[in-house]
Amino acid sequence: MSFALSMLRSQLFTPLPVPTSSFASQTIIVTGANSGLGFEATKHLVRLGATVILAVRSIPKGRAAADSIIQVTGAESSRLLVWQLDLASQDSVKEFGKKVEQLERLDAVIQNAAMDDCSEFVLTEGFERHIAVNVVNPVLLGMLVIAKLRESTVKFGITARLSFIGSALLQLAKFEEQHAPGDLFDALNDTEVSCMEDRYRVSKLLLLYATRSMAAAMPMSEMSLVVINYVTPGLCATSIVKKQGSKQPPLFIQYVVKPVALAILARTPEQGSRTLVDAVKPDISSEAHGAYLRDCRVAP
Repeated sequence: MSFALSMLRSQLFTPLPVPTSSFASQTIIVTGANSGLGFEATKHLVRLGATVILAVRSIPKGRAAADSIIQVTGAESSRLLVWQLDLASQDSVKEFGKKVEQLERLDAVIQNAAMDDCSEFVLTEGFERHIAVNVVNPVLLGMLVIAKLRESTVKFGITARLSFIGSALLQLAKFEEQHAPGDLFDALNDTEVSCMEDRYRVSKLLLLYATRSMAAAMPMSEMSLVVINYVTPGLCATSIVKKQGSKQPPLFIQYVVKPVALAILARTPEQGSRTLVDAVKPDISSEAHGAYLRDCRVAP
């Protein structure tokens, strides 16, 4: 099935179940939780009993999001913690990892934060910033939290979950950089080789490869029940989707065609967030380990 037909079937004819699994007594980390999918997923998790750590770049924005969630859900303020996390900084990721080590338990992590701003080529700590923010540092964070997730499986008799949020657009990635001679990261850092129009898609493709490699290196066993997966929420009317692309299209496309297409096809952030919550539900099947999840199910 072509990408277009698959997307239409998913967006228009595949209903997503509202999350109902109990997260009572569980602690969940959600990155990018102050807006969009992360914000809506946090509301669901709190409603279902979880304590949520909102991992955000801006503490004031995180606290404002937490206050809003408290007002909507009526949850106790103690069940919403705001921690600083900047995925453009490895030092920030490492500091966050140290705080995670001090937690009594950690049941799941939703790696939702990402960027798509290809208007210019920017290096961040030795990596093109999309590769740093969407791939390298989320994987680093995953490696730093896995020990606490494993510890919690033994201590509390749970199946822990680590989910990386991706995009179905990876299927459209041209990924020309893979054909360049030498090291892949050198090619991704080379302005002569890199295609920034393709960079968001490439970053999500590389994140899928990394997720599957991590899952393969950490097979599930009776002593290490940690499900690692990759989930696409589909096309959702979030800020990252609305501003995708570095080149401004013709005004008719920008102000008429695109808004109409989003209105018809796009899921709301709340609808899309259901896929995030489903990917870390406490009773998730072991079949989801290393899997690509779409529409709340394992995709081919």
